[in-house]
Amino acid sequence: MNALDKLAAVQIEADNRVSETDRQFCEAHQAAYMDAKASLNELEYMWTDIVSRQSKLLESATAVWNNVQEYTHFSRFSEQDIRNQLEELNDLFISNLVRYFNHRYKVSLDADSIIDMLLPHKPKKDYFSPNTEAVTEYHQKLRTMTVDYKEVLEQIFVQLGGRTFLERALDEIKEGCHKAAWCTYNGKAEYELKNDTVRFTYGCRFDTIFEKWSLNDSMKEILRGLAYFETEALGYYPAGIANLLDWSYKEEPVISFSTYTKLQSLRMFKNGRVDIKFKSKDYASRFVSEFLGLVC
Repeated sequence: MNALDKLAAVQIEADNRVSETDRQFCEAHQAAYMDAKASLNELEYMWTDIVSRQSKLLESATAVWNNVQEYTHFSRFSEQDIRNQLEELNDLFISNLVRYFNHRYKVSLDADSIIDMLLPHKPKKDYFSPNTEAVTEYHQKLRTMTVDYKEVLEQIFVQLGGRTFLERALDEIKEGCHKAAWCTYNGKAEYELKNDTVRFTYGCRFDTIFEKWSLNDSMKEILRGLAYFETEALGYYPAGIANLLDWSYKEEPVISFSTYTKLQSLRMFKNGRVDIKFKSKDYASRFVSEFLGLVC
C-alpha cells in the first residue's frame, strides 16, 4: 500500500467511526457551508459591480456637488461586511459540528482547539510593525480556504483519545463527581460511606428567611452521576433528580426516590450536609468506587 492509499484508508476510517445519522448531519452542513461560500463570493462580485456602476453614473454630478446620500447605501451592508462573513464561515462550520456532537453524546469537546488547529493564525501587528502583507494574506486565505468535515472529525477523535463518544461522556460524568467529592487543597474526601448511605460534608444551603432549601453546584455534579448510576442512560434525568437539578428552591429537606431501583432518598441538613441513601449497601459501595473514587 502506497502513501496515497494509506491516506485514503485513514479518511474512510474516520468517516466510518460515526453513525449514519452523524455522517448525514455532517454532509448536510458541508453542503450548506460550501453553498454559503459560493453565494457570498457571488454576492461580493455583484455588490462591487453595483457600487462601481453607481460611481460611474454619478461621476459628472459629483464634480458639481457631492453632498448627497448614496442610492445603494445600507448602514449595515457593504463589501467589507460580505468579506467578514466569508471569513467567519470556517469558524462557524467547525463550531456547529462540535456543538452537534457535544449535544448528541453529552460530551464537552473543545471547538476552539480544533479551530486553532485547522484555521490560519492571525499574524501579529502593531503601530510600528503593521505587517501589512502577512495580514492581507491571512484574510485572503480565510476567504478562499475550505474546511472538510472529515478534518473536523479527525480532530474530534484526537480529543476522544481512543475512546468512543459514550466512553468519553461517562468519563466526564465520573470526573465531575470525583472533583466534587474531594478537596484538592488537602487531598481529603468530602464524603463518608456509612452502610447504605453516602454522607457529603457540604452540599446544600438552608435559607433561614424563606425557609427553603437549595443544592450547591458540586452536589448537582454528584446528582448527574447518580442519574447515570440509576438509569445507565446519558443525559436522562428521572423525576426527582430532574427537579433537584433545576434552580428553584425546595420546600422539603427530604426527597424520596420510591420508584428508583438503586437510590432510596436524599436528605438535606441545615449544617450543609447531604445524605444519599441507596437501596442496599452494595449499591452505595459501587457508586463510591465507580464515581467518587477512593483516592484524591
